Amino acid sequence: TASISSMRLFTHSANTSEDLSYKGFEMTGYARNGAVLHSRDLPIIRGPYIQEGVTVNIEPGTVIKVSQDGRTGIYVYGKLNMIGTPEEKIYITSLAADSLMGDTNGDGDLTSPGIRNWNAIYLENGSEANFENVVMRYGGYNFNGEYMQGVAASIYARGTKLSIKNSLIDDWSTAIFQDAGSVNI
Repeated sequence: TASISSMRLFTHSANTSEDLSYKGFEMTGYARNGAVLHSRDLPIIRGPYIQEGVTVNIEPGTVIKVSQDGRTGIYVYGKLNMIGTPEEKIYITSLAADSLMGDTNGDGDLTSPGIRNWNAIYLENGSEANFENVVMRYGGYNFNGEYMQGVAASIYARGTKLSIKNSLIDDWSTAIFQDAGSVNI
């Protein structure tokens, strides 16, 4: 695993990994404004933490795999643009999803993806998110109700402006929980 600070300008291409587990780029910390993430060579492990006033763009064809422990999510206080194409969708899925970019967690067939393998996308008050040609699978883990008691969703829309087009939310508990803001699907 290469652990990369989300604040750094990070360019990469033609990488491979012989690591036994976590074969990809693990994003940590706060994202830098204007960051453009892609996975042309290895998947992104985890997603960025996007502060207020920060915009992050995810390129078509990107695969983001999130830890199986269910405690990891994508937190957005700024703006997140995930604009894929019909030919190159953007995927957010479980670390155990070997069908996308191979066996990232390096365990062969010992684990397989399932509902609630990872937490959620948290779109907080004042944030904005645009999803187009995005496929999200295997999230919705609410670790002991610590985020919102009794609610386990794939996307929490908590005062955001959210637009979803031509996308799929699959294998989740509840697709979207909204208690403020606007959602246009």
